[in-house]
Amino acid sequence: MNELVGFKFRAVNDYLVDSLRNNYIYFSTPNQLNDPFDCQVDIAAALDAAIARSDGELRQTIQQIRQAQPLFDQIQRDIQEFGVFSIAGQLYHSVMCSHYADEHRGVCLTYSFPEDFTIGLENNIIGRAPIAYGDDPITDWIVQNAPTIDFSDPRDFAIGLMQKLLTVKADGWSYEEEYRLIRTESGILEHPQEYLTQVCFGPRTTEEDQARVEDALQQANSEATRLRMTRSEANFGLVAVEI
Repeated sequence: MNELVGFKFRAVNDYLVDSLRNNYIYFSTPNQLNDPFDCQVDIAAALDAAIARSDGELRQTIQQIRQAQPLFDQIQRDIQEFGVFSIAGQLYHSVMCSHYADEHRGVCLTYSFPEDFTIGLENNIIGRAPIAYGDDPITDWIVQNAPTIDFSDPRDFAIGLMQKLLTVKADGWSYEEEYRLIRTESGILEHPQEYLTQVCFGPRTTEEDQARVEDALQQANSEATRLRMTRSEANFGLVAVEI
């Protein structure tokens, strides 16, 4: 894995200003996410679906996994305390600007995280992965990974399942091109100010809100490039212009 670059669409409010001034990102719990089904997959139901889809030795293996219900109950309880930080895959995304940046009145932040920030125990980050979209991605994952399980020590399978539960969504969300960092705790995680490389104001961001953001960036001694999104020559296109 190398440097992770992604885009965070935000409304201009006190939370944004504080995060810019103090150089941190926020990891949300599953219950704070805007999709009520996000991170709420029923593991037992996914295992039953995987059993129905399989036969032979694979079916027997998944049936054996299915007997570990107490483990799966514990996993579903544990992940509710985990933290999720989401970023998008592209800057020029009008729908994301509309949904998450206050209908183009907010900002899009560009982060560039080095590998050692997103992997390792120092920041309690246990996973980084793109979202897998589908009708039943957990069942797909179980069918694919069940043959590798070591029943004498199923921790790797359990950790992999836990990470997968936090990085799957329904097909309808695929337009977001979402990528996630998974942390064993929710809340604030500070970062060096240079990890924020770019701040792009929306075409409707007011002068007052732009001044609030700029003041916070100056207090953080941020050298992030400042841009403003505007309409491109195409009727519905966007282009970012440095300011």
